[in-house]
Amino acid sequence: SFDAVAEKLATRGVDAAILNEMKEIDAKRRNILVKVENLKAERNTVSAEIAQAKRNKENADDKIAAMQTLSAEVKALDAELADIDAKLTEFTTT
Repeated sequence: SFDAVAEKLATRGVDAAILNEMKEIDAKRRNILVKVENLKAERNTVSAEIAQAKRNKENADDKIAAMQTLSAEVKALDAELADIDAKLTEFTTT
């Protein structure tokens, strides 16, 4: 658990403020991961609906627009995750 790691690092002289910041960043990372996974699942569902609509020769423009929006959201969150991962790596390598 994070508290056990924090306790060990505190005995090695790591500043508690840094540990708290790491904990906050990690919590944010986990929250974003959940959002990304949910959006990806929704995108997959919409993709299947698009395929079904095309098979039935129906208009899928609204579903395609929805999928593009979902993809843009996933891309933005993935970029945010990369930044957070870089911060966490910075903490662990200094």
